[in-house]
Amino acid sequence: MDNKSIVEPEVSVQPAKGLFIPRYLLPVYALLLIAIGWFSGQHWRNNQAFAAPALTQIAPSAAIKTEMPRHTVTNADIGTAHEENKPAQQVGADKKVLPSLASDELAPLRYSAHVYASEDDKRSITLNGQRYQEGDSPAPNLTIEQIQQDVTIFNFNGDVFTLDALEDWPGGKVERESAAEGSE
Repeated sequence: MDNKSIVEPEVSVQPAKGLFIPRYLLPVYALLLIAIGWFSGQHWRNNQAFAAPALTQIAPSAAIKTEMPRHTVTNADIGTAHEENKPAQQVGADKKVLPSLASDELAPLRYSAHVYASEDDKRSITLNGQRYQEGDSPAPNLTIEQIQQDVTIFNFNGDVFTLDALEDWPGGKVERESAAEGSE
């Protein structure tokens, strides 16, 4: 027998594929990567050089200026312009007689926010970009009676109706049927 084979067993070592990182260093590296991400995010968020272009992209119409054409006004132009304005002034005087909405029609309402709280003074809704609370009047003859969790109760010319939270009002007449359903 050969004693050499018994004393020295064959051991095969496979070469490592990739980089070997000891297990106790993995959490340290993870925390370092998180810290780098956190601090670089703070740097980019607070850097004013990167914040300015975002503001110009939000409101590009503010940067655009339109120029009005210039022309010289003569006395003849003033006389004809004055005569042309007379019918427009007469139509303006009739505006009280023929309003764009009848007295029993409600203007369109864009409902963009609904805040309900247990305390009455903290409840609010936003209609057409303006914030209102209970008792406020967002439109002529329209009063906010009550702000509930999912609906708002309005009073328009004595007719009580409800509007679901964040549901726009298209405008027009308040139907008696919807007013009766809202009061029940």
